[in-house]
Amino acid sequence: SIKGVNAGLASGTELIATVSASGTAATGTDAYGANASSTPATVQPNYDYWGTNDIGEIASSTDSNIAVEAAAGTGKQTDIKIYASCDSAQAPGTYTDTITLTVTGKT
Repeated sequence: SIKGVNAGLASGTELIATVSASGTAATGTDAYGANASSTPATVQPNYDYWGTNDIGEIASSTDSNIAVEAAAGTGKQTDIKIYASCDSAQAPGTYTDTITLTVTGKT
C-alpha cells in the first residue's frame, strides 16, 4: 500500500494536491500521484498505468493498495513511479511529501 503525509506535495502553505482516485500528470496542470507495473504482479485499476503519465492518488487519510496477490509465490514484484506536474501559477519552492510503502507477504 502507499500513503503520503501531505495529501500532495507541500511547500510551506502551498500544495500540489494528489489526484482524486486517478488523473494525469501533464504540463500546465497540478497533479501528483503514482503508477505501477502490472507484470508479473496484479496492479489495482487506479495505478495500472505503467508507461503513461496517468496516475493514482497518494492519499494522506488512508493506505491505498497498489498491488494485490491472491497467493504466495516467487519472482513477484511491482515497480512504482511517482509523478508530479504543476501549472505556471504555482508558487516557486521545494515541494515535498513523505511517502510510506507497506508490503505484506503471503504465506
